[in-house]
Amino acid sequence: MTGTCTTDPGRPTGALVHILRRPYLTYPFPLHDLISKRKPDYKLEAVDPYTSLIRIRSFNCLGTLSGTLKVCPNCVNTLPLIEDVRQLATRSIYRLDRILMSHWQLLDKLKSIEKIAKKETLKRLNTSRDLSRLREHKRTWDKLLHLLGTSDVPALHRIFKNAKIRGWSAEKLLEMVELAIAGKYHARNYSELEFDLAIAIYELGGGAALHALHHSIFAFPSRSTLIEWRSEYQLCITVGLPTMTDLLANIEIMYKTETRPEPAGMVLSMDEVAGDARLAYLEKTDDIVGLCEHASSLLSVKMGANLTVVRAVREAVRQGTVHVGQEIFVAAFARNDETDYGAKPVLIMPTCKRGDFKQAALIMEMLKQAWKMSPYGEGWHGPIWSIASDGDPKRRPALYLHCMTHEITTERNPALFNLLGNLPGLNLWTSESGETQDLDYKHNFKRICKLLCSREGILVDNVIVNKSLLASWLERLTDADWSDDNLFTLINANTPVIERIQTLLSPKDAQDVPRAVKLLKVIGDLPHLDKSAYNPSEQITYHALSLLGKMLEHLLDPFVDPKMSLSQQVTGLVTFAHIACALFRRHESAFMPHHLYSDLQCMVRTAVFRVAHSKLLNPQCKVFLCLLGDDVLEVLFGRTRMIGGHSPNYDVEEFRCRIGVAMRLDDIFQRHPEWECRPRRLKLKRSRDSDHLSPRNWQGELRAESCDLFLCWSSGVQKAEKILQEHGYDISFRELFREPGVDLLRPRGGKYPGISSEVDCSLVDISEAQNHTGEAAVDLDDLSFLRFDGTAAYALEQAQSQSTQQHSSWMDINGTPAHKKSILRILMDAGGDVDYNASHDRMLRQRYLSIGGDGKDWSKVHVFHDKRVCVAVFQCTLLKTASQYIDRAPLGELTLKNSVYDVTGQILALISATTSNGNPTGLQTDVSWLWNADYIALDTANSSTLNLPASTARVRHLSFTVNGRLVYPLSLSECREVNIGQLSSLEISGSIPATLETTWLISDAVLSEIESRLLDRVDSPSSLDEELSYKIPVFGAVREGRFPYQFTNGAEICINHSTTRIKAATLSTAGPLSCPVCTQQISGPQRQNHMGGHILRALNGVAPEATRNHISELPGKVFRSSHP
Repeated sequence: MTGTCTTDPGRPTGALVHILRRPYLTYPFPLHDLISKRKPDYKLEAVDPYTSLIRIRSFNCLGTLSGTLKVCPNCVNTLPLIEDVRQLATRSIYRLDRILMSHWQLLDKLKSIEKIAKKETLKRLNTSRDLSRLREHKRTWDKLLHLLGTSDVPALHRIFKNAKIRGWSAEKLLEMVELAIAGKYHARNYSELEFDLAIAIYELGGGAALHALHHSIFAFPSRSTLIEWRSEYQLCITVGLPTMTDLLANIEIMYKTETRPEPAGMVLSMDEVAGDARLAYLEKTDDIVGLCEHASSLLSVKMGANLTVVRAVREAVRQGTVHVGQEIFVAAFARNDETDYGAKPVLIMPTCKRGDFKQAALIMEMLKQAWKMSPYGEGWHGPIWSIASDGDPKRRPALYLHCMTHEITTERNPALFNLLGNLPGLNLWTSESGETQDLDYKHNFKRICKLLCSREGILVDNVIVNKSLLASWLERLTDADWSDDNLFTLINANTPVIERIQTLLSPKDAQDVPRAVKLLKVIGDLPHLDKSAYNPSEQITYHALSLLGKMLEHLLDPFVDPKMSLSQQVTGLVTFAHIACALFRRHESAFMPHHLYSDLQCMVRTAVFRVAHSKLLNPQCKVFLCLLGDDVLEVLFGRTRMIGGHSPNYDVEEFRCRIGVAMRLDDIFQRHPEWECRPRRLKLKRSRDSDHLSPRNWQGELRAESCDLFLCWSSGVQKAEKILQEHGYDISFRELFREPGVDLLRPRGGKYPGISSEVDCSLVDISEAQNHTGEAAVDLDDLSFLRFDGTAAYALEQAQSQSTQQHSSWMDINGTPAHKKSILRILMDAGGDVDYNASHDRMLRQRYLSIGGDGKDWSKVHVFHDKRVCVAVFQCTLLKTASQYIDRAPLGELTLKNSVYDVTGQILALISATTSNGNPTGLQTDVSWLWNADYIALDTANSSTLNLPASTARVRHLSFTVNGRLVYPLSLSECREVNIGQLSSLEISGSIPATLETTWLISDAVLSEIESRLLDRVDSPSSLDEELSYKIPVFGAVREGRFPYQFTNGAEICINHSTTRIKAATLSTAGPLSCPVCTQQISGPQRQNHMGGHILRALNGVAPEATRNHISELPGKVFRSSHP
């Protein structure tokens, strides 16, 4: 800074200061304005824009020089103010007041304001535009909301899901909703939950329900969409005997899981379920299924490209070497688990139930080995603990062969022996792997009730306890609840107690488990009666009934009282087992059949073993004794019936499909338990609810570690001994079971009662048992089934298996494609039911023989005429079964070997027609038979006008009756309708009425073939047809028409539809015959009454001695009118 301070006029004054460049633009001149609040303490004297210098002077300038600067001191003091001004000039415009800004700063400020104004303008425009968009958006959402509120939008939730995934705008969403309402858009992004729900609805409600929901606003997946999701659980159906290939495949299908489950003990259950006895065709494998285990003898069961195989199958069935399975044998495994305890089948095999216990033992061995071999069997889920059945007589010996081979000892199974070895009386013989046999407790309940409800009854303390005794004593229960809290009880509240007792003792359904439980429960109440007023006889009876009631109470409560703990259950069963043992030792089979006693003891033993196995596997796991037996398999059978709705029956293929349905529903309900409809009003105090108890209903302490087997066993034995002592039994079970070979299963030592050859009266009626020869005793040393090697068998099956060849579901029949399923149904139809028309009415689809002149109702039968058997074509006029006349009967039942139908009709008069012009060499193929609209009239066999000229025919001459077994119904393909005008080329042997426009024509080849079949029925009879020839009706002379059907070439008879091949019945049999009792000659119509008189006199003791001797020698049959 340079300059001088001077006051001389005309000369520069103040100090010169260098300022920013271009001072006129950068210097804040408004600072010097009078209104400025920050006026500097100097005056601006001059500005030099060229040198960027300004001259300033302090307001207090002295006008004298000072120092080397040549500036006065006051001016020097203003120089720092210039620095402040310089900083103001460089400061941001956003931090300055306008009065402090330079020109440039003001310009910058203006630009900033303009920029802000422009930005605000744009912002306003954008806001206006956004507001317009929002208003449009709002109108769109309002429209969408209005549309959703007033219209049903299919699959709306899936549309919104798609909008989220694909980022649709509101306009796009509205567009897709409108398209969905119009049916032009279908959202198909189904979730797993929707698939589960659709499958559950389809399986439970059927295709119609799913179809309705598919076309509803819910837009469920269609049936075709679900095909892939329903493709699991396609079990292999066994044809013939089981194979390891099928078993291993089925185990993988049923038990393969993504994650390894907790190990659990497994139960192998086996039972049969009734099915429709018909064959089925499997398109996937080209197999014929539905044949029994004997189908293994057939060369092949694959239909192939021609009829060879199916005809061979048909012939084998007709000959009886192979049978159509009447029942379906099912083997299943089930886990001992709190939730996943349902039975899962691994073997489905149609059966005729003609096998023996050795075959059953082999099947069990195959199942056990397959479970061990499969990677999804024992190694994945757990070992088999027990083998359960329903008490089938042929399966029981097989169970003993499997489960009584190795004794548990300290060397063979020390862990199990430590738990069970100190329980006296417990049989320790099991299979090599430790399995025990288990007979279903519900079946045992029913069998006990069957014995008690019989007239023969059971013996308890030398008192016969039967139906009558129980009825009289149950009336004395004054506080018993006889109601079952059902509608019938409410409506019939005043029904006398005796009637309710009789209903309980005489059930309409012997398989009614709740009724059996109710009966056993009220018998268990008998010990609580007041016996003080009873006479001595009543006292004895009361003591017997009291002992029986206490025994049954200890048997029943562990299975029907959900409040019992595991220890209480085991104690109760042990008490029952020992009381039953004492009674069986005293009365043996008079108390209880050997098999039933053994089954009950096996059930108790398995319960004890179940606890021991659980302790070793996981002491914390729960033990559910309600899962004993094969009830889980019975539940599965029931579900397969209910799944069918109005069509509960099934063949083996449909059964397999319903098994898959049941398994799929199990999986779905495990994922969505709230979907399952469970009993909401299940009152466990009601007896009818006892059949529905499951693990989720049990409330007591059931952990394995909570049950001390030794203490429970000891307590049960003490209770049993105390009860027995109260009833006069002096017995010490500890001393008893010290005898070698004596235990609960062998109360007297020796052989097991369960393998006795005695007939089990708890399974069959007493009358049947008396005529039953029984089963052969079982040799427990016959372990031939153990030679079966599952690994080698599987390797052999794989080596022999052929690669799957391409096959078609259609077969070419003379140039016409036919589906193999239809071919199989037609060829295997025993009733010749091949020409029905399709109908929505199932009963109309079934082929019938009915009354009237319908072309379907012509039939052929055999009749005796002139000591010859003749074939006759007749029209049905009456149908009768037993004493009831009916309008129609199924063809399949009409011609059965034990047919209960009688068919009445008229014989058609047939005349021959040929195109061979009398050439005998062509007669066998060119002869046909025409109906001339007339009927044959025959005399009865005992007619007195046998050799007289024909007189006026009456009803008895035109009508005859024959058993359905002797009938062959003709189809439209065998008996064709033809116009009379079409017969001009035929040479007809008789006259046809001129008014006749159409008639029936039957070729001689068809007539001969059917005649041969009918003769084979009679001439080569089975055991049921041994007297079929005696059922052929016998007639006398022909009154009208030409009969039998014959074709002559001049004087020579070329075709004659009669034979002497059958010799059983002749005309002479209709005359008097000698009575084997009194040797009196009795005519046919009087024989039945005559023999009835002999029987009645003998029964009433009024017959002569000789007569009684003769009657005692009668074989038990009365005379038939057609043979001596």
